[in-house]
Amino acid sequence: MRGVFNILSPWKVILLFPLLFFFAVGQSYAIDVTLQWDANTEPDLAGYKFYYDTDSGAPYNPNCLDYASAEYSIDGGNTWNPIICPPPIIVDSGVTEIMFQDLADDKVHFFAVTAYDTEGLESGYSNEEATICISYPQGDSYVNDEPGSPDYGSPYTVRGRADKDAVVTLLARQNSIQTPLGDATADDNRDWEIDVDFKLKFNEGPVILTVESE
Repeated sequence: MRGVFNILSPWKVILLFPLLFFFAVGQSYAIDVTLQWDANTEPDLAGYKFYYDTDSGAPYNPNCLDYASAEYSIDGGNTWNPIICPPPIIVDSGVTEIMFQDLADDKVHFFAVTAYDTEGLESGYSNEEATICISYPQGDSYVNDEPGSPDYGSPYTVRGRADKDAVVTLLARQNSIQTPLGDATADDNRDWEIDVDFKLKFNEGPVILTVESE
């Protein structure tokens, strides 16, 4: 290879399954992310470099405290390693997926990838992808049939953060049945909110929330 990769074509980095996993009532949740891409076919491809930050765009110089508890995996989640900070995380040419877990739940995380060759030449950044998160409520939602009890028939607003202009779909699962609750577009401050009324859709008991974005 001579010169620099054109990583935007034919490569594309796709953010998949930006799920929020809820635990017991009152506990916080973690953001888990999987990034996948099409392998580059250059004969002297050496590998890929992954960049991340809580601010959009280069130079990708995050506050490492935001990633102190996070881990990454390049083998489908069989092995987890502490996040290398500052970025990049460097992987070899045979890797086409990287997973992140336990990302800070009150932040929007931005990702980009480059390719580099056997001479150390590095491409430009790929398209950037971002996570989404729920900032309220933190913990399980619970439908209670007792009048006067918390959550009894009371609509409230689920709030979160995402990349600016991202279209977010809120989903709720109860007894293995998943129900869409509505869509919202993140504003210029990367905030979104959706009004819900669990009483109209669910039986008494816990409801697990997730969000996704195209």
